[in-house]
Amino acid sequence: MPAASKTSNAWLVTVVFGVLGLIGAEVVLYMSYYYTPVQVSPGTLWVVTPDGGSPINLYESYRIFFIHLPAAYSTALCCGICLVGGVMWLLSKKDKWEALTVAAAETGLVTGAMVLLTGTLWADYAWGSGR
Repeated sequence: MPAASKTSNAWLVTVVFGVLGLIGAEVVLYMSYYYTPVQVSPGTLWVVTPDGGSPINLYESYRIFFIHLPAAYSTALCCGICLVGGVMWLLSKKDKWEALTVAAAETGLVTGAMVLLTGTLWADYAWGSGR
């Protein structure tokens, strides 16, 4: 464990931000399913389809974007943090950069899995069988 983590109370900040993140995620999930309207008018959301881009009605399935898109942005951000943290560790060999890189990689792995799962679920409805 990096020396900086042994002497500080960083765990308290981690717990506080983790709880705030979970509360925020619950608020977003609630609002995306109970507050946003159902997309019913054809042509309001264009999706590239095999027949050349004609509009399709996605009804309830577009709500998955409220999870998918933030997870995709978070994954890209975590990859960027891994790049910066890795380069800084190579230049300085300080443990704080290694800890940052490892934390960003772990978070990016989770959010990347969310992107793959939600993208697969939405694509099945939009272009597949739509069960």
